[in-house]
Amino acid sequence: GKQKTDTQYREDLEVFLQKNEFEKRTTEIIVDPSAASFIVELQQHGFKVTQAKNDVLDGIRTVANKLDKGYIKIHSSCKETIKEFYGYAWDDKAAERGEDKPLKENDHCMDALRYGIFTRPRKITAGYSAWR
Repeated sequence: GKQKTDTQYREDLEVFLQKNEFEKRTTEIIVDPSAASFIVELQQHGFKVTQAKNDVLDGIRTVANKLDKGYIKIHSSCKETIKEFYGYAWDDKAAERGEDKPLKENDHCMDALRYGIFTRPRKITAGYSAWR
């Protein structure tokens, strides 16, 4: 419930990677491009950072397609990700204007999944959700 600094998030990421036996310097970290100061924090501490492709609708379509074809599976331990799938909703007011637009509420796991899959659609490997 408390906002963390970029440094605290980086430290959390380092603990997460170490705990899950990932190598910091070779693990690609995909980050929302709007998080400019966090990207700098990671780069200054030796992380390999890629700015996520952030096109929401194309990203959603890509994830939906890969889920449908069985290329992506969500492990039962990813409780928050599963919860967000069930709570994902579209903006009714935007629909009235003829727009497809998801509501931006409780969607951190959906964003993380979309960033990873849409940014690297051909490089799907075993992964973890930081929001279990």
